Amino acid sequence: MFGARQRAPVAIALVVAMALAAPAALGSPAPPAQTAAALDALAAPENELDVERSAIAGGSTVLRVEQEVGGHPVLGGESVLVREPDGSVTQIADDTVAGLDVPDAPLVGREEALATAAADLGDPELRFEPSAELVVDPASGELVWRAVLPTVEPFADRELLVSAADATILARRNLIQGFTGRAKLHRDNPISQQRSYKGLSDRGDENYKRLNRQRRPVELPRMHGRRGCLRGEAVVVRAGQSQRSICRRSRDWRQTKRASQSFEPLMAYFHVNRAEAYLASLDLSGPIFDAPQRVNANGIDVDNSYFSPSNDQITLGRGGVDDGEDGEIIVHEYGHAVQDAQAPGFGRTSQGAAMGEGFGDYLAATVGERFSRLPTRFDVCVGEWDSTSYQAKPSCLRKVDSNLRLRKAQRRCGGDPHCIGLPWSAALWDLRAALGEDSEGRMITDRVVVDSHFLMTSRSGFREGVRAMIAVDESLYAGEHVAQIEGEMESRGFCPSAGC
Repeated sequence: MFGARQRAPVAIALVVAMALAAPAALGSPAPPAQTAAALDALAAPENELDVERSAIAGGSTVLRVEQEVGGHPVLGGESVLVREPDGSVTQIADDTVAGLDVPDAPLVGREEALATAAADLGDPELRFEPSAELVVDPASGELVWRAVLPTVEPFADRELLVSAADATILARRNLIQGFTGRAKLHRDNPISQQRSYKGLSDRGDENYKRLNRQRRPVELPRMHGRRGCLRGEAVVVRAGQSQRSICRRSRDWRQTKRASQSFEPLMAYFHVNRAEAYLASLDLSGPIFDAPQRVNANGIDVDNSYFSPSNDQITLGRGGVDDGEDGEIIVHEYGHAVQDAQAPGFGRTSQGAAMGEGFGDYLAATVGERFSRLPTRFDVCVGEWDSTSYQAKPSCLRKVDSNLRLRKAQRRCGGDPHCIGLPWSAALWDLRAALGEDSEGRMITDRVVVDSHFLMTSRSGFREGVRAMIAVDESLYAGEHVAQIEGEMESRGFCPSAGC
């Protein structure tokens, strides 16, 4: 609560069954006469064509042609031919271009092109390393850099064409297919955004100016279907005990405020999508889910939320402050879904349950911190907005920077896994600060912790969790951080002094 599946990579099954040959230029042995004639009929001259042959069902052969000029690919300069078993050749498409000259050498380098593209997008957070290649612009015949920046927020693969002559941005587009919705929501929760508790309370789900001012424009990416429902690649959200769909054909919810019963489902869609995108950016050992995460927002009329392994669903309660209004509560529950997908049935032991609650808090704090504009005292807080409905004095529901050791937590927590999980989340948070980022800009501890779940069983406890982290570090980073991981876990009491 406040607190399985494996999502396999999406594979598009094409008719191509096997490659018959490596890419071969026409300088290779001459093709059959009918094939040569079909290639001669293309717009681009023979010396600019590079052909790849693949077999398809029925014995036919696909000839996929790419155009190159001066050693650089022509942007969009492609053609497709199909050669039948009887030797006849059909031209399916020809997007090659005639009359291109060898372009001048680039004056703008790769790093400058990437920096220009990033600045144009506002220097966004990236899911993984950007790419850039020199291509020939078929319209002008000039060299341009095709830069692709995989942004986290909004979730997109932004392609920008940057002139190799003067770094001018020539074109922009998003390579990710699918619909994108729009809304104004809490990117975390209203208290962390305002950076104070002043003037913020539930007021029975009322709309009021100070609270409304904490809403921010956001995109709801990767939606499926034309009806504009909250169904996407990473998450499917329904609402209420009847689990009704939330749909709008315009996919524009910018006027929706928190008093609307659509607000919490929109929050769930946004926050699960963002958390999933962040996990994807860590380049883990394997995919986590094989289907979108199901969420029922406002599903129960009590002040609690939970993930159920029996139906792989997160249910968000609407007692007190609606849990769907606090992004940290949403991501905490998503943490349980993540662990269960990686190690089905995880948390069967009391130690495993505490690890699950600690990881949920850690993931909520991690995602919030990663996307916060400036560091704040609320980065280590979890659920501070939700807690305003049941704590007389404003405070965090829980914090991830506790100084608790395991034995002390076990004495004072009365068996509550949320409480016993505090030293676990704190140990992870300490390691996160100590280990920092790797050479690719990824948080080392985030990668090690999340990847370690693949190595655990449903009955794993603290010591097995530490051993899994060590094994992952040895795999990903040649054991560079093992001593720090062991030292932190020993100091918290999760491993004996002799080592884990």
